[in-house]
Amino acid sequence: MIDSNLKETNTSTLTRQIYRGERGVTSWWNTAAVCDLPGAYGPADLLGLIGLLPAIRRMGFSAILLRLSLPDLNPQRDYIAKLVKATHAAQLKILVRVRSDAATVSPQDSPPPVELDNDPDTLIERTRVLMGAGVDGVDLGLIDDDPARPHREDRIRQFTETVNRQLAEVASLDSTVILTAEASVAHPEFFEHHVQEDWFHHLRDDSLLQAPWDASELRKRVAKAYSSRAPLGQTVAWRPAFNPAAEGADARTPNPGSWADGAPIGRVNAFLTFVSSLPGALYLPFVSAGGQVEVEEGSRPQLRLSLANDPQSRYQHDLTTRILTLRERKHLSHSNLALIDDISWAHPGVSVHLSGHIMVVLNASSEPVAVPAKHLPLLYSDGFVFSDATHTVIQPDTCAWFEPAPANPHNPLAYR
Repeated sequence: MIDSNLKETNTSTLTRQIYRGERGVTSWWNTAAVCDLPGAYGPADLLGLIGLLPAIRRMGFSAILLRLSLPDLNPQRDYIAKLVKATHAAQLKILVRVRSDAATVSPQDSPPPVELDNDPDTLIERTRVLMGAGVDGVDLGLIDDDPARPHREDRIRQFTETVNRQLAEVASLDSTVILTAEASVAHPEFFEHHVQEDWFHHLRDDSLLQAPWDASELRKRVAKAYSSRAPLGQTVAWRPAFNPAAEGADARTPNPGSWADGAPIGRVNAFLTFVSSLPGALYLPFVSAGGQVEVEEGSRPQLRLSLANDPQSRYQHDLTTRILTLRERKHLSHSNLALIDDISWAHPGVSVHLSGHIMVVLNASSEPVAVPAKHLPLLYSDGFVFSDATHTVIQPDTCAWFEPAPANPHNPLAYR
């Protein structure tokens, strides 16, 4: 804990460090900003993505994640390899979903969740094919952790064995290739097992996605994510938005009462801005970054992605670009993270934290918050921010990033 006693209108402020950032050179996946592409891709669709890659990189993404429509990878290997080569030429990494089922998925649908008792030999063989094509990451997608299914202990054990085999396969061929997946915190016993026993490089979860629009609750969940994973040396992989076309519909539906349940676009952007400031990896849906999806009908429908031109989509594109540019420039993905409490101008419902040298203010209350003008605004989720000689006004359902004024501790020895 760091008690900095920052001077704010004669009030002592408590700054609590909850995560110590990486020092020195770090692996690419620890800081990745992943563009999550919607839909399922056939061979022709894969080649159609090549022209979009430079625009994705210019937004500030460092990797893409995609899913394939055909289960058998061998006939697609050359197409995958061509996309991998183009992705690397655009200075991006590429993660591809692997599965062991035999179903062909239409472009507008999504592959089924990974069941714990899937055929492990097929999963391993397809992992080898993807690695042979040069991918940088193999993604298992959403893990089916339904506790109502029988033989849960056997399923957990078998799944862990399969993950360990995949990790061994990855490590034996290329130490820079990663294994990723997603699990729900709705089934705590399964989820904790995945964290403790299944060492994924990224394990996305829905803890923040299913949280209420409450600053205190969001902070608790952020702190818990770091406290459960940092001691294990694991990277926290954040996902601040749903991607309906990229996973099973049931898994992507917000819980009633969660912040995302019927959320207006302003709240969606505030949440995206808040989560993007946190250290770790970041997964953002392409559609949240101003992208659009079209399916061209034919004997085999084809998937086409592009950046939309309507005003809202252009704004989403610009906001994402500003977020990712600042995130990289200010090294937020591997910075220290500290929560600020008892600050005089932050009323209940307002969260303030320090990510590296950036102060982040989330207003989840129903009243505006006036941030002293000594803190310089850098980014605002709602576009235009009002500032005068004394304050910057942060409206409800918005989030802002600031360059904070230098700390002025009452007692420098209070830092510890």
